[in-house]
Amino acid sequence: LGRSGKNFDPILMRLFVGLMGLYPVGSLIELATSELGIVVAIDPRDPAVPVIRLINGPQGEVIAPDDLQLLNLGQEGGGPSGPRRIARALDPSSVGIDLAAYLL
Repeated sequence: LGRSGKNFDPILMRLFVGLMGLYPVGSLIELATSELGIVVAIDPRDPAVPVIRLINGPQGEVIAPDDLQLLNLGQEGGGPSGPRRIARALDPSSVGIDLAAYLL
């Protein structure tokens, strides 16, 4: 989005992000609280705060695949300065997580 209007058409960029989200469904993310989650839904009004499924707690404790814990970052302090903001996106293979167990 930072290159919108410079390298990319701003209208097309907004449409693209609105469809795909900043964090597409299936992305693994780490929150500022050290929790890990998988993006399961995009909020088209604010693609920076998706709905995620928690897979690791703040102390690194694993949340079982059959324990469905959904977290709407738009309502749970996930904004740019909130405690549960997205710190970074991760490659699942780099942290040894099989996302299929949580998505199926």
